[in-house]
Order: sequence, then C-alpha cells, then structure tokens
Amino acid sequence: MPVHMESTSSPTQQSGKARTLALYGLSILILAAPVLVSIAGQIRSNFKDHSSRPPREAFETSTTNLQQHSWWSNTGRDSDTPMYIGVVGAWPEDNAPSNTKETPRLQLSERICVRFRDLDGWLLRLLAYERIDGQEALTLEEKDKEPYLLVNYAKSVLKLPLKTGGKGVPVSLETDDARKEKNDRAQKRFSTLFFHCRERMYPIINGLHLTGYHPINAQDSGVYWPASAQGPSPDPDRSDDLVFEINPDDSPEVDRTNFEKLTRSIGISKKVHITLGIPVPGGDPLVSPSIVRPDGATPAQQPKLVLVPGWKVAWVIATFGLIFSLMIYLSLKTNILRSCNMRRRPDGRCQLSLSHFQLAFWFVIILASFLYLWLMIGAVPVLSDTALYLTGIALATATGSAAISSIKNTDSQLEAYNASMANRSGMPAAKLLELVKGFATAATEKWQLAIKESKPPEEIEPLLQDHLEYQRQLEYLRHAKFQRCLVDLLSENGEITLHRFQMMAWTLGLGLVFVTSVLGKLAMPDFSATLLALMGLSAGAYLGFRIPEAGTVVKTLTSRNALDEEAPKVTEARTTNPNEPHEKSPNP
Repeated sequence: MPVHMESTSSPTQQSGKARTLALYGLSILILAAPVLVSIAGQIRSNFKDHSSRPPREAFETSTTNLQQHSWWSNTGRDSDTPMYIGVVGAWPEDNAPSNTKETPRLQLSERICVRFRDLDGWLLRLLAYERIDGQEALTLEEKDKEPYLLVNYAKSVLKLPLKTGGKGVPVSLETDDARKEKNDRAQKRFSTLFFHCRERMYPIINGLHLTGYHPINAQDSGVYWPASAQGPSPDPDRSDDLVFEINPDDSPEVDRTNFEKLTRSIGISKKVHITLGIPVPGGDPLVSPSIVRPDGATPAQQPKLVLVPGWKVAWVIATFGLIFSLMIYLSLKTNILRSCNMRRRPDGRCQLSLSHFQLAFWFVIILASFLYLWLMIGAVPVLSDTALYLTGIALATATGSAAISSIKNTDSQLEAYNASMANRSGMPAAKLLELVKGFATAATEKWQLAIKESKPPEEIEPLLQDHLEYQRQLEYLRHAKFQRCLVDLLSENGEITLHRFQMMAWTLGLGLVFVTSVLGKLAMPDFSATLLALMGLSAGAYLGFRIPEAGTVVKTLTSRNALDEEAPKVTEARTTNPNEPHEKSPNP
C-alpha cells in the first residue's frame, strides 16, 4: 500500500506565515478603523438627547462681562444696554451647546443655526435712522412716508425718549382708539417688513459673504411678536435662531469663489468668525454686529468649522501612511530604488538610482495630491495633463537609464567586482571599515613600492587604480548613511556631477511648486509646455551623460587586480566570529 506522507512546515516557516497574516490583519484594521469609528459615532449620536435650541445661559450676552475682552472696543457697540444686540452664537441644528464650555463643531453639510439676540431691535434701530457701518436702511424719500409710524413706534419699542406734547406730557401710542389702530397697523407693517429682512439675510464666515444662502425658517422667527396667530410665542430673551442650509456642492455661482477661498483658508478645520448681512441694492450690505469669533467670550462662542469629517481624514491618513510606510520599508529592505546593473557600493549594497528616486518621488507627490484633493472637495479630482507628463518623463528616464546600465556594464571584470562587493553585504560596519582600511594600506604600500623600484608604467598603473579605488571606498564608508544616499544619487564614480545635481534640483523644485499649487488652489497645476520641455531636457542630459559614465566605470575597473586577493580575506573576516550578529543582507 502506498504510504502517504503528511507535509509539515518548519517552525521558521510557520512563524513567517504568522507574521504575514498579522501584517495583513493589521493593514485591514488600519483601513477599516476610521469607518468603524464613524459608525460607532453615528450610533452613539442616535441615542444622545440633542437640543435644537440652546438655553440662554449657553452664550455670554452681558455687556458688563463682554467689556472685559480686548476686542470689545472694535465691535462698535455701546455699553448703555445691559444685553448685547447682535449675533451671539452658532451651532449645528441638532447638536446645540448646553453650556458655555462646549465648542460647537460646524459642518457645511449640516444645517447651521445662528442666534441673533434682539434681531428685531436691531432692525428697528435701522428704521430709527441709526447708522450701521455707514449705511442707513431708509432713504430720504422713505423717511417722509409715515414718519410717525416709522420713528415713534421704533422709539417706543426701543424705549427711547419720545417728543413731548404741548403740556409736557409724553406722547403715548395708546392714548386713544385712533392711535391704537395706527399702532396695530404699524405692528403688521413691521412684522411684514421684518420678515422680508430676515428672509434676505445671509451668513458671512471669516469676512466671506455667502449671499446665495438665506434662512429656511424666516417665517417662524420674530422675537417681538409671532409671525402669525399660530406662530411661536415671543422669546422672553428676545433671541432669534436663524437656520441656514449651506451645501458647497450645490452652491450658487456667486458663492463658488468665496467657497474656494474659505476652503483654502480653513483647510480641514478652524475656528471662525460668523455674522450676518442684509444686501442693500446699489450699496454696501448691512453687516450685523457679532461676538461669535475665534477669540469669543466663551468656548460656546468660538465655533470650529469642520470642512472634512474626522473619519474621512483618518481614513486618508491611514491609507497614505500605509502606502508610504510600505514604500519606505521596501526601500530599506529591497532594491526597489536601487540599480544592481551599476557598480555596487563598498558596503555591498546596490547603488541608489537617481532615475528610480525620481519615479518614486513623483508617484508619492501625485498620490498624496490626489488623496488630499479628494478629501477637500469631496469628489474624485481630475488629474491634470501635467501629472501625466511628469510621470511619463520619470518612467522614460528610469527605463533609459536601466537600458544604458544593462548594455554598457556587461564587462566580466565588473561582474567579478560586484560579486566581491556582494560578499561584503551584511558585515558589521565597524568590522568592514577596519577590513577596508587594511586593503587600502596594502594597496598604497604596493603602489609606493612599485614607484620606488622604478617599475614600468604598465605595472604601476593597475596598482595606482587599486590605491585610488580603496581610498574611494574608505572615504565612502566613513560617511553617514544620509551622505551615502546623496553620493549614490549625485555621483557614479565617487564624484558629484552637474547633470545629476541639476536633475535632482529640478525634480525637487517642481515638486515643491506642484504641492504648493494643490494646497493653494485645490487643483493639480498645469505647467507650461516650456517648463515640461525643460524637465524633459534635464532628463535627456542625464541619460546622455550616463553613457560615458557607464563606459568609464568599466574602463576603471578593468585595470583592477586586487579582487582575487580580497575575496579570501573578506570570507575569513566574516567567519572569524560566527556568533557575532551581522546586519541583515537585503535581497539582491
């Protein structure tokens, strides 16, 4: 009978599989966490007892307390009234603050309530010809119409001094039936007038006028008298709560520019100044007084405008962080940014490739810009032609550089050199440095001895090349890791070259301009054809100089004869203390 053998995996393989599964699970958890947190927040929000109207105590309105703040003198308000007249608070419609310590978090995708204390009183002051920001509500012609009703009734409601009668008796609006009838007519007229003023009001956020949005509850407001017999009772605190439904995705044409400015100035979230305005045909709008500002009297009067939900920000950060971390990990552990067709580094690793770096750089920049724009505008952003051209230039440069390296660097001596350098890979830095110091000393002594013995030039030249090569390796190994990366990117034979430097400079410079444009204009930039041509010329110059560079590498290494002497010494150094921990060698 055939014997069936069960396949078993070693503990090392099982441990590797466990780590892989753990890494996959962690990645999924990171990507799913923001969504789970958002769902949990919505569930918790459903069980929370929201108040659509905050209590009077939620906002500071006492002029005595408000005068203690440094900005009070800039509000243009007098301290003769005990309570402030103007905008005193703003909050989400279904999540009002219950006390002064709660900071409202506003979102443009939700309804926003704005509390205007004594709105009708402010309008009455306008009708009483009091100037607000240099504007008057009534023209001279309108002042001549029913001056008694417009002026005297406004002053009566505001409890301002009235003109006296012939015997010094103050005039009362209710001295007789005729006067009371006029008063009733005036009340109806004011009620209609106030309704038209309220329905035309619009929000002003950080000085940006959003004139296309008006209160959706203008007919239900009114603090002196209800809008209708079935309407709400007058508020004893004389506060009007106006509700605005602001949707940037459906914004009127007149507000789109201001929305873009608002998004650029705020970013993800920021405390804002909020007030209200009334348009004036042919003149500047009437702007109401407001103490809702970033440095308001209480946290409840310092609303924070959140343009992007927290879960969305967390998801984008987690996604980009995961991709970027994976690229950094692969860069450190593999040769994803390196070229093994060129001469290996003295520490045994493949050399960093400038063209691969450029390709990775534009990949990260464009991906980050794409995710940021999706985060801010709430829709799939349009990739500009510039993003496509820059990616194409980087791909063409990387492909051309790889072709040059593979065609030019096919010399057997280069292969032997790279094999010798690969043997050093993973050695401790201190031991490798001491080993190369010994090789450099021996090479220098041989070269000097040959000169002293007056040997022919054809024998001295290879010894000189050995001496120069080991001195280059010794200088390289003494560099810090960051310096080694710069040497890899900006040089090929140990010397920094101009064509590599200018390619690196243009890449970083255009990358900075690209990111600045995305942050400032919320759109990927469109570089001119001349600028893109200059980028292409820079890449072409790099590839053109790569051809003689590759040939120089082969010519230099062809004259070296120390590889056979080095190999056994490196092997011996690696096996001197087998228990000594070594650096992990990357995959070639």
